Amino acid sequence: MLAKVKLGLGEHGEGLTAIDTALLKEQNAKGRSWVLSSFLNDKAELLRASDDPTHIIILREAITMQPTAKTKKSWERKLSKWQQN
Repeated sequence: MLAKVKLGLGEHGEGLTAIDTALLKEQNAKGRSWVLSSFLNDKAELLRASDDPTHIIILREAITMQPTAKTKKSWERKLSKWQQN
């Protein structure tokens, strides 16, 4: 959540720090791939806002981990749009 707030405020560096901290903590949790994939999606958004080309790779990883079909389709549409730009 903090990462999204920082994204909205244009504080991308602080947002990336927050999301990386959350990712480290979440990687040890079992059976919560939906949380980890959501954090990766947030990280991809922050990286894209920072003009970091790795945002595509991170979003692909999030899509792979996302267990919910509706969310996965939404992120796949976003990925397609990002790749066109």
